[in-house]
Amino acid sequence: MNPTVNRHISIIGVPLDLGADRRGVDMGPSAIRYAGLRERLQRIGYEIDDKGDILPHRPDSWQVGETALKYLDEIERVNSEL
Repeated sequence: MNPTVNRHISIIGVPLDLGADRRGVDMGPSAIRYAGLRERLQRIGYEIDDKGDILPHRPDSWQVGETALKYLDEIERVNSEL
C-alpha cells in the first residue's frame, strides 16, 4: 500500500531564545529562510506557505524567575499561539 504524501508545508518561525543559555538562538528562523529552505523544498515538489514569525515579547525588565524555568510565562504564551 502506498500512503498519500502531503505536499503542502507551512513554515512558522519562532525567534525565541528566552530559555536558552546562549544568545543568537533567536536568529534560527531567519537563518533557515536565508539558507533557502523554501526554494529547496519547492525544487523537490512541495508547496510552501511561509506564515512568518510568531514574535515573542522582549524581556527588557522581566524577572528571570527560577533558573530551571526561565521566562516560563512568555514561553507558554508563544507556544500557545503556535
